[in-house]
Amino acid sequence: MQVAFQLSLPRDEASVPLTRRLISQALEVVGVEADTISDMEIALSEACANVLRHANFGDAYQVRAGFDESRAFLEVIDEGEGLAPDRPELAKAADDAESGRGIALMRALMDDVRFESRSGDGSSVILEKRLQWRPGSPVDRMNLPTTSPIS
Repeated sequence: MQVAFQLSLPRDEASVPLTRRLISQALEVVGVEADTISDMEIALSEACANVLRHANFGDAYQVRAGFDESRAFLEVIDEGEGLAPDRPELAKAADDAESGRGIALMRALMDDVRFESRSGDGSSVILEKRLQWRPGSPVDRMNLPTTSPIS
């Protein structure tokens, strides 16, 4: 089983809580554990906020989300200039920094965090997390395997 969907959103601050709520509700309905959902909500918020702060142009961005029996993925795609490997926001922020800790937070909460540049045509951050299911969840009731590793 795999479920996936995509949201096309305006580059507006109001889109961040809306996106977070839609995705968390989808995960809750299928029976993902609350702590796992919370981690994903925070990481998604940070990724979306980075688009609003750092993508230099474009009126919209996309969020792709999906899950299977063992993992969930989120991809936040902007229409900006793309990421250079030496870009300051990819570096580790100082512990006492007022901002810039979003990437470290994403890495702490998710099992895999990757950045991809689209060569002057935007960039994306891909977040993956192993899923923990509530007892009696739809996945549990269908007797689907839930232990395969992230590939």
